[in-house]
Amino acid sequence: MDYIISFDIGTTEIKGIMVNQYGEILLEGSTPLKMIYGENGEKEQNPESWWEGIIKTVACWRIKENINLYDVKAITLSGQMENVIPISYNNKCERAILYSDTRAKEEAEYINHFYKYIGETIGNRVRSSTPFAKLLWLKNKDIDVYHSAQSFVFSAKDYIIYKLTSRFVTDPITGATTGMMNLNKRIWEEDIIVPVGIDIEKLPEILQSEEKAGRLSAFS
Repeated sequence: MDYIISFDIGTTEIKGIMVNQYGEILLEGSTPLKMIYGENGEKEQNPESWWEGIIKTVACWRIKENINLYDVKAITLSGQMENVIPISYNNKCERAILYSDTRAKEEAEYINHFYKYIGETIGNRVRSSTPFAKLLWLKNKDIDVYHSAQSFVFSAKDYIIYKLTSRFVTDPITGATTGMMNLNKRIWEEDIIVPVGIDIEKLPEILQSEEKAGRLSAFS
């Protein structure tokens, strides 16, 4: 029998289900998550806790139902957006600056002043919680983390896709929350990213939500 696995990575827990080819729910599971708080609006999580939670859930399912992973035909994912998740050149990732983090107030003010009509391109003003502002904060205030990152992804599900496929990708909905995507063209807006010093090569590829992100390269 064929199966589909789906996970949603929230702020407080990971929820997962497995369905069969008829859409019947066979297995469910959840794993709690912890948040790290700072004094200046910082809110972070360790992305590895998302990965470990998914691995733990799938391991429990395999024991409970003797599931053969070769029968899993697709894995679908959703999760918290507006994060900034740096993945280093040695494939390490120890922090995710979460969507509710508001440390980048000065950077948001700078971007909105620098680009007075930015809303016409990205559909909104940049806030302190917007990834564009948080990326600029990293570049200005946490230089080592910024320069050691080979890529940044912006949703918890993007990080799990990377762990599963070794690809850096995101979708247009997530892209629209970053403050860096042209809403009409659905591409990274180079004219607003590059002038403030953000390296556009560090941003993930934008795929449509229904596209395959890649083939499974790891699940252990």
